Amino acid sequence: MSQDHFEALERTLQEINALSAIYSGDTSAALDNKDGYSTPPPSSLETACSTIGFTVLSIDEYMYAKSLLSMMDSSASRIIHEPSNLQDGQQAKIPTLVVQVVWKSQEAYGHSFHHHQQQIGIVHLELPQGYPAIESSSPTVSVISLTNWSRKQREELGNAMNEKAHELSGSDSLMELIHFFQDSMTSCCSSNMNMVVHGTSSRSRSSGMNNTNDESSGNIGLQITRYWIWVHHITNVGRCKDIVREAKERRLAGYLKHGYPGIVVIEGTTALCDDFVQWIKGSKSRPGGFGRNWGHHVRGQIVLDKGSKRSFSNEFQDIGEDLASLASICRKNGVEDEFLKYVMQH
Repeated sequence: MSQDHFEALERTLQEINALSAIYSGDTSAALDNKDGYSTPPPSSLETACSTIGFTVLSIDEYMYAKSLLSMMDSSASRIIHEPSNLQDGQQAKIPTLVVQVVWKSQEAYGHSFHHHQQQIGIVHLELPQGYPAIESSSPTVSVISLTNWSRKQREELGNAMNEKAHELSGSDSLMELIHFFQDSMTSCCSSNMNMVVHGTSSRSRSSGMNNTNDESSGNIGLQITRYWIWVHHITNVGRCKDIVREAKERRLAGYLKHGYPGIVVIEGTTALCDDFVQWIKGSKSRPGGFGRNWGHHVRGQIVLDKGSKRSFSNEFQDIGEDLASLASICRKNGVEDEFLKYVMQH
């Protein structure tokens, strides 16, 4: 198994685990156990008008993928030994993983149907070898069921989702495809089943969001900012220590998720957050710095109203490589929407 395929498989499992954590009401259940062989449970997340369910269908393949990664030498990124069920000379094969997404309306639509009933849509996404790192390996979308939709409408949605998947090839695209599916279903049902499928999500793509939580006595009069920084990878141990040290020196809360991808989320007074971001951008000129264009990876800046309550109250810390852990933390602290927007969509 090549280095590229190993990294792609690792990113795929991280993405699946993160989505399971986000869509699960019991976030602790969505995390892998210490042995790494548990599977994400079926999970769902309710929105204002619908529920989205996320499930891994290819359980055996998922388990096999986990076993492959557990047998990789982290320093040389190669198979140390093959699974016991492989014959002599047979090479390990990266499995094709399949996930299911279910959309359910929160209310019955009846204006354009013979009967009032809840609307349900089901799609399967097949993740081929090389997804998401290799551009030619985009997910294949199959529309399994759409309540009261005609065959033509099902075909149109399937074609639109596959076109969207192709546009997103070379990136972690599951979250974007889920949103595309959700927006298409909501739009069609609310407009009396007139098929409206478009490539631009109805969700806001703006770089700022306002949070107007209750006042916290420790933050009255201070403007608080939260930054989300995404980068392809952060693997250098020295750089990880630098990030943690610089954040702590500025008394910032937040988290570093190192590995693939690298995520830095910081929260604190606006001046100190801005100073940290300038340090990240400027570190490219330092020995062992972070390379060019770090500023381009600042995905989101959320400026809170003065007196607003912070989402993170911890001392800045490195939480390791598990993207699902960060997803669970964000859900617990009420910023899962920001996680989905600034981490999972890119």
